[in-house]
Amino acid sequence: MDGVPFVFDWYRRRFTFLDPGGGVIGVQGTELKSAAVPLSRLENGDVIAAQAVRSALPPGLQRAPVLLVHIDDSRELVDTLGEWAGKERFVAARWNPVGFGATTLFTGRGAHALIGTNDSLDLTLYRGPVPVARIRGGGVPRAVTADEKEEWTASFLGMFQGDARSNWRRRLEQSFVRDTYPAYGAISVDDKGRIWIGDYPETGGRDAAVDDS
Repeated sequence: MDGVPFVFDWYRRRFTFLDPGGGVIGVQGTELKSAAVPLSRLENGDVIAAQAVRSALPPGLQRAPVLLVHIDDSRELVDTLGEWAGKERFVAARWNPVGFGATTLFTGRGAHALIGTNDSLDLTLYRGPVPVARIRGGGVPRAVTADEKEEWTASFLGMFQGDARSNWRRRLEQSFVRDTYPAYGAISVDDKGRIWIGDYPETGGRDAAVDDS
């Protein structure tokens, strides 16, 4: 089913494969660990997945790694293809979110998987377990204004009510908000390996850029 669109059901831990019209043409269960996000599935049943590692970390600004892994059809780890820095968080008694924090972004379609960090423009495209292209670029980081920092904080706290909001406010006071936006905010790839890169959304009348926890 190389190149066929699929949906991954987290609750049932299974792939549902679709035809171009959206009809179901096959279903396959999987025993992938909950931390592994499947990005592509190969004809032989192997899976390329992103796996976040949430190990204990010392206090301070930390980025636990995200691994790109190759898992065979028996659900055994065959190889670790690469390692990227995950979401920026401030580690204290808990892991606190960092406003406008940089992170690793990943996506997949068909046999292709795309992964990279948004500290700068740096993306690697894989077809199966093999890297086939890399995009790198520079640019002048956009500054985050004081008003945007306040808007991000208000938007984040708006997800909570009552005591939860007060608790999260205290947690944010132990963390910080970055002075610049990440280099980009979204990525996509199609089954032909064509890549799309989306800008990081600004605040100010649009949805605030919230790094979820």
